[in-house]
Amino acid sequence: MEGFAIVSNAAGLLNLGLAICHELLNYYESCKGAEDDVKRMYSSIESLTKTFLCLKRSIQKGHLGAEVVTRVEECIVACEGALKGLQKKLEKIKNATQANPKWNQKLKMQLQRALYPFKESTIAKLKEICNGLQGELSTALHALQIELQIEVSQMSLNVKDISTQLSQASTQVNKMHSLQEGKSLFQRPLQPDIYMSAIYDWFSPLSRDFANKQHEIFNITSRQDRLGDWLLKTVEYQQWLLDAGKTLWCTGIDNANWGVAYVYCNYNEAEKQSPTNLMKSIIQQLALRNGVVLNELKELYGKHSGPKTTPVLAECRQLLLSAISCLPKTYVVIDALDECAEATRDILLTELRRLEPNICLFITSRHTFSGLCDPENDVQLELHANETDIKQYLDGRIKTSKVLQEYIDRDESFRDKITSGILVKAQGMFLLARLHLDSLMTKPTLRRMKSTLASLPAELDTTYDQVLIRIRNQEPKHAALALRILGWIHHAHRPLKIRELQHALAVESGDSHLDEDGIPDIGLILTVCAGIVTIRKDYAVGLVHYTTAEYLERRSAEHFPDAPIDIAKTCLTYLMFDEFASPLQSSDGTYVWTRSLLWDRFEKYPFLEYASKYWSDHARDISVVDIQGLALQFLKQGAKILSCVQAMRRSYQNLAIISALAFAAELGLYEISKALLEAGADVDGKDSDDMRPLHRAAVRGSEEIQKQRTVSERRLCILRRKRDIIK
Repeated sequence: MEGFAIVSNAAGLLNLGLAICHELLNYYESCKGAEDDVKRMYSSIESLTKTFLCLKRSIQKGHLGAEVVTRVEECIVACEGALKGLQKKLEKIKNATQANPKWNQKLKMQLQRALYPFKESTIAKLKEICNGLQGELSTALHALQIELQIEVSQMSLNVKDISTQLSQASTQVNKMHSLQEGKSLFQRPLQPDIYMSAIYDWFSPLSRDFANKQHEIFNITSRQDRLGDWLLKTVEYQQWLLDAGKTLWCTGIDNANWGVAYVYCNYNEAEKQSPTNLMKSIIQQLALRNGVVLNELKELYGKHSGPKTTPVLAECRQLLLSAISCLPKTYVVIDALDECAEATRDILLTELRRLEPNICLFITSRHTFSGLCDPENDVQLELHANETDIKQYLDGRIKTSKVLQEYIDRDESFRDKITSGILVKAQGMFLLARLHLDSLMTKPTLRRMKSTLASLPAELDTTYDQVLIRIRNQEPKHAALALRILGWIHHAHRPLKIRELQHALAVESGDSHLDEDGIPDIGLILTVCAGIVTIRKDYAVGLVHYTTAEYLERRSAEHFPDAPIDIAKTCLTYLMFDEFASPLQSSDGTYVWTRSLLWDRFEKYPFLEYASKYWSDHARDISVVDIQGLALQFLKQGAKILSCVQAMRRSYQNLAIISALAFAAELGLYEISKALLEAGADVDGKDSDDMRPLHRAAVRGSEEIQKQRTVSERRLCILRRKRDIIK
């Protein structure tokens, strides 16, 4: 009976919500195609109506467990206050639109638009309430989705049990055949069962990245089929396939162009690729591919979803052990291990080696690591691109180049001269072969091509030097743009999305708004950088290879010495746009903003999030003298500080209105805080969080700012004493 009462209570609230939404939809039906604000509000009500209807149908089925029913009911009851607020709005709308029955329809419509229901604040408030309700109810929907997926999974498992014994022998034969071919185990697409998709999305943030990387590698336009088949035929590889618990450690010179499967280490993703996240990705792939540890994942999700925590390393270790215990043999491939952070690398390999001999590791890196590689038991193989592989790659690219084909049509021997010349200089490196061919294709005449071919460098640094010379030899505005792009990529505190970079490049000193005519085209960004800049599948802009990053690290002071100052000034200029003089606020005038409003602002100003989060970091990277004036100008504009804070703390609801000194102290900007203190900033003034600047400095852990405050207080005491003496 208790369960029935809960469902009845929830159903009553859902019926109320549906009734209110239907009346609002009926009222605004004739105007939903009018102004954008009405259209967006109408869409929010429609979406909320669908959510109410979905929840109502689900709980009416009566097949839900008591635990799920309780969670759903709690979510719906939590919306009761907001529902009553929506109901009051509806009643107010009805009262405001009572018109004289003698008025004609046209006059009624004109009157309605001038009355309460069409005020901007009313429309905004309705949209805000609907979005808030939608957020609250999404938790209930999620709980129902998981329950439904579990039911489907159980049904699927029952069906699978019937057919397992019949297909087991055939499956094992197919697996053995696949292993002998050396391909399918690593190239099989991961097909997640729909009932576990929600748990998988929660469990591992990396698996989607690795799947995209795998897809990108196998579908890249310059990829040549069957390159590297020699690896699968080596004695070392065959031995690794047959021996249980062996590690195959493949080392080689930079960019032998290898990428197999499972884990792709990336120096740009060091923070995201923690030992726990990497292990979770391995577990999830085994679960997706082989259907293991599904119940354990469900239990783990139930444990952590309530408090919104994530599994720790010990839990992942136990889960991975359970997963490989269910399988006859487990292969884990780790590509580019040397790009992993040292601490991550040590922990990950230590954890995986504990599982030997139940697990076989395939590792690629530029070199082995003392203490992690076992020379007695590990199989080591030197990876390199042989001449056949590189020649096949070059032939494939030459065939698709109109420029080169024109010259080859005149002189057929030129094809062989290109391939033989590059083969000698590439020294088994695909990256060098690619860069050399890129360089040739920029030459305007056959004579220049032959001259370049005769002087190709054999070292990466020399090759990169030539790329930079090529960049500088462009027309001045293109050369300046390319160097600015490289400076941004090198000095940015996280990889920038392409739209973020475009907006940053459009900013000029003194701008008070974004001039869209200054946004460079994506094609131009890639072209002026001579092939060493790329855009990844997630739209992040990066360098073509980690050796490019290493080169720029060594030579950045030579090629773009002013980049750190340029970046800091660009961030501050962007934050001072006139648009941000109006912080986001709800219709009741408080600074309680909704996520949708913030996303609208991020969509219009994509560089805002980066600028707000990292301007202070870039300010600390340089001499404060270079940007102090601009920083103080920004900090004098309280409304723009608040807009910056809103973008920084995306998940915050109630925002403190803080002083310039408190903000600078919290960000650890010692020199700027010192300048504010010397200008007479109030060291004792409290913000709306009841915090003084010293509290903000303490949160930041800035001893320098606290010391400076003490010095300022001493000076103040001396001035007071002098004043008293004069009196």
